[in-house]
Parts: sequence; C-alpha cells; structure tokens
Amino acid sequence: MKLDAHCAVSKGFDVILARDCEESWTMVPTMYCLDVETWKPKLNKATNYMYISSPNADPPFRAQYYEGRAKDNKQRQPKNDKMIDETLCCMGPCWFMHKKRFFEQGGCDEGHEGGWGAQSIEVSLKAWLSGGALMVHKGCWFAHWFRKEFPWPASGRTQEKAREYSRDLWLNDKWPLATRKLQWVIDKFNPPGWKEQVVTHDAIQRNIRNDSMF
Repeated sequence: MKLDAHCAVSKGFDVILARDCEESWTMVPTMYCLDVETWKPKLNKATNYMYISSPNADPPFRAQYYEGRAKDNKQRQPKNDKMIDETLCCMGPCWFMHKKRFFEQGGCDEGHEGGWGAQSIEVSLKAWLSGGALMVHKGCWFAHWFRKEFPWPASGRTQEKAREYSRDLWLNDKWPLATRKLQWVIDKFNPPGWKEQVVTHDAIQRNIRNDSMF
C-alpha cells in the first residue's frame, strides 16, 4: 500500500482493501479532501472516478476530475450502486495492490527521476495495461490534504520533466511490460476530450513547439 502522510482514513480501510482486492487489481478507496483543522474529511464531494485528459487538452495527459469546467454529461462523475467498480484513473495519494503484483509491474518507475506529478498516471495505466484493472472501493475512504505549497523544493521544471517522461512512455506505448495498448483503455472508457485515434507524444511536442512560436 502507498498512503501519503497528510491523509485521514476510515477505520479498517486497510483490512477492507486487503480483503477485497483481487490479485490482478490495483484498488483505491473513495477520496475526499481533508479539513486540516479537524483532520476529518470534507463530505461535500466524494471522488470515486477520474479520467486522464487527452494529449491536446490543457493540461495534457493528466489525472482529471469528472466535474470539469464544462458541466455536460460526459464530464459528470458516473453514479451507480456498485460497491467496487472500475475507474480509468486515480489521483495517487492512496492505493493498494498485492506485493507480488507491485514487483511484477516493476515497482515505482525511477525514470521519472524523483519528479512529482506523474504517479497518478503511472499507477492507473500500469493497472490497466498489464492486463489487470484499477478498482475503486466505496466501502472505505481516505481524505487527502491538497496543499497549496510544498514543504520541500519542487520546481516546475522538475515536475514537467517527470510529466514529459510519462507522456512519452504511455502515449507511445513504450512500457515493456504492457499486454494492452493505450488505445484499448481509451476505447473502453471513452474519456472526455479524446478522439477516436490516440495522438502520440511526438505530435504533442510539435504542438507545444508551434505554440511557443507565437
């Protein structure tokens, strides 16, 4: 299990995840924002489902909430009575999987060189592209403190370097342990903003260079 230190959790959340997580799954609890004054969850918004923005979105290829700027049906968080359900993506502060599976997926990819900002994509796509699944468990929760400032040095350049590595790895299907292509995930979930064909990382870089010329 990975859990950020600045989180509150529901009683027995770890036991529930360990009990219900299948061997081929990565599992996340329902996510809330943390009230740091009371160390309790802000119950006005529960996040069970997230998606990955398209390569042409702003920002490109990042974990996104379904309640986006455009309140249309595609961007609204799915609602159902399933206690355990599939989700395309997670934020990354808390996740669980079996130890064997963690090492089968190569652990945490050090190619990101310690840069913050891409683990949500890594955890989510390793779950799906390895032939498994990313599941949300609504029977337990964690509440994460989304800080406005970091207590350690975190430059924008370092973060972008990690995200650049992430885009190249996943958009160009370079993860050597994958048994599925990224297009399979896009076809399965049809996330907001994606077209029928995956736009490769190389195309993104051309767009970035073109934009910087004006």
